[in-house]
Amino acid sequence: MVLATVEAANLTPGDAYTVWWIVFNNPGACAVRTIFFTDTGLNVPQVVAAGIGVGNATGNIAKADGTAEFGARLKQNDTAERTRSSSLRAW
Repeated sequence: MVLATVEAANLTPGDAYTVWWIVFNNPGACAVRTIFFTDTGLNVPQVVAAGIGVGNATGNIAKADGTAEFGARLKQNDTAERTRSSSLRAW
């Protein structure tokens, strides 16, 4: 299981913010050290080879002081509806 805790500051009060999982299920297949996600989506050879899964982890609304706290967990083989990919796994 993967656990994440994020404390954010300098946010716009009242705005909604989200945290996303990006999981590399096969990092050894990465042809380059850095993979950039663009509006072309996840259907590019490096992303497919690396078995990358993307899914929403959590969200929150910034408080009046511009801060927000986020907490999330990802279980192994989690393919809940919140994910954009059936390949989202913790390892």
